[in-house]
Amino acid sequence: MLHLPQELGLQRALLAAGGLVHWANIYYVTVHFSLTTVFLVWVWVRHRHAWPRVRAVLIATTAVGLAGHTFFPL
Repeated sequence: MLHLPQELGLQRALLAAGGLVHWANIYYVTVHFSLTTVFLVWVWVRHRHAWPRVRAVLIATTAVGLAGHTFFPL
């Protein structure tokens, strides 16, 4: 619909390598969530003055991402 470049061939190749997908999922879960938590704790402890702005940005970007996936599922 948007005439964007297709990545179907790349997706098929990567999905065929099941081990790669498994390790990418593990990396995403362990690094993404734990690093976000560590960052938020660091801001809360060391840079309390920035906490309201960081919290607002995190909430706003999460809301935009949720809306994007709701109205244009990938």
